[in-house]
Order: sequence, then C-alpha cells, then structure tokens
Amino acid sequence: MEERLGKLLERPPVYTKENGEDTELDKLKKGIAKHRDYIFTFLSNPEVPPTNNNSEKALRPAKTKLKVSGCFRSEEGAENYATVVHKVCR
Repeated sequence: MEERLGKLLERPPVYTKENGEDTELDKLKKGIAKHRDYIFTFLSNPEVPPTNNNSEKALRPAKTKLKVSGCFRSEEGAENYATVVHKVCR
C-alpha cells in the first residue's frame, strides 16, 4: 500500500489553473504527502483505529447541546453539562 501511494504521489499534476495556482487536487496531494508516514499506521499498529469515529461519538452530545441551545450561557454551565455527559457516557 505504501509503495502504491508513493507511485501515485510521484505522478505529475494532471490539472493546472491558468494563473499557476494549485488546484484542490494538488492541495490534497500535498497534504497526503506531508502526512504519508501516518496514513497507514492503523495497518501496522492494532491499537490505532482506522477511523476517528470514537472521538466523534464522544463530542456528539456536546455539539448537539450547542446546536439546540445556541451556546452555553456560562463557563460553569458548560462544565456542569460536561460532567453530566461524562458520567452518562461511561
């Protein structure tokens, strides 16, 4: 997989903008190249999950609360809510 990724990243750009700026595809390619050492970590380390789904699940209740209420009215209110959610999700 890593070898195949390397070959793909070595290919010259297919699309170019008239003004010489990077296309969205070029930006994606640069981002992948920058983090290529970490892309397949989950294949060699079984403790690393292939997705960040668990992290997103943990944030979902707080984000829902923010969307419903518009915001927390105070820092204390946010802390109280986080305490309750933490106890319920355990």
